[in-house]
Amino acid sequence: MKSFTITLLLSMLTMSLSAQVNFGVSAGPTLSYGITKTDAYDNLKTKVRPGVHAGFFLSPALRKKTTMEVELKYVYYKTFYDVARHTLYLPLSVKYYPISKWSLGLGPDLGFLAGTKVNSFFINRFELGLHASTSYHINDAIAIDFRYMHGLTNVLNFGVTDENGGVIANINHQNRLFELGLKYKISGQSE
Repeated sequence: MKSFTITLLLSMLTMSLSAQVNFGVSAGPTLSYGITKTDAYDNLKTKVRPGVHAGFFLSPALRKKTTMEVELKYVYYKTFYDVARHTLYLPLSVKYYPISKWSLGLGPDLGFLAGTKVNSFFINRFELGLHASTSYHINDAIAIDFRYMHGLTNVLNFGVTDENGGVIANINHQNRLFELGLKYKISGQSE
């Protein structure tokens, strides 16, 4: 996994040096909560917990009013019963610029759980979600980004059994993330 990440980062940097692609870094706070579904209860919300994210982004230079952006980021957050999650996310955004300094984005998020202290038998290491974002570009190099990620897959899935081994309840959990990020473009064209 480390060699894949290093290769991806070097590829992103190499492509950005051609000046046709923007390359940069981003970081900021994350707020997370989860939706837990059981046979008896539906949509139980866990409390909101703070976390942090940091990563890299790559996007082609802006053409007209739309562009695409791919990111690789590390997100640390807590979820179901204060379980700490160390997750690598690969969001892909289609961005629309209604005005020159403001963008709206939508796209899928692919997540891979890199580490947790819970028995991994109950944990789905892969996560799929959808995100919506908005960004304000302070200048050509700095932007403020706000994003909501809505998890679609169950990241926690197990059954509660009685003393005879019969399943009395199934428990499923999906993540929800709010992120506020500061983005800094290292190389590429002006937008």
